[in-house]
Amino acid sequence: MIPRIQQDRPNVAKRYYCSTCGTRLMHGDGADKEPWRFCSMCGQQIEWEKASEVVWEEKSCDICGGWLIKQHPLGFWYASSDYIGEDVCRTCWIEECCTTNCLACQRRHYPDCEWVRLKQHYMEDN
Repeated sequence: MIPRIQQDRPNVAKRYYCSTCGTRLMHGDGADKEPWRFCSMCGQQIEWEKASEVVWEEKSCDICGGWLIKQHPLGFWYASSDYIGEDVCRTCWIEECCTTNCLACQRRHYPDCEWVRLKQHYMEDN
């Protein structure tokens, strides 16, 4: 089984999941920890060497054009504090999504809109 790698931003830790059952796997990134060899849920053997890394690319906001993800001259990738995992920045998203009724939205298709979870989380915090 080849594990899936998920990374929300370029400058945060990666999370590994079983591609068969979806269980979170412990990779053992530290020097003293050894990675798991089998999935604890389904028992599939884990082939860590075949896992494909998350590929990042420079990204700008579709609305205002501000940068979201950049590559540093030293080669590592980093994200703006306005990056929310989408193609728009937090400021533009708040202006557009939080002020619009989901049923009247022209940009996304409710109820399949991926911004619904972000909107719910934002409304709970404020």
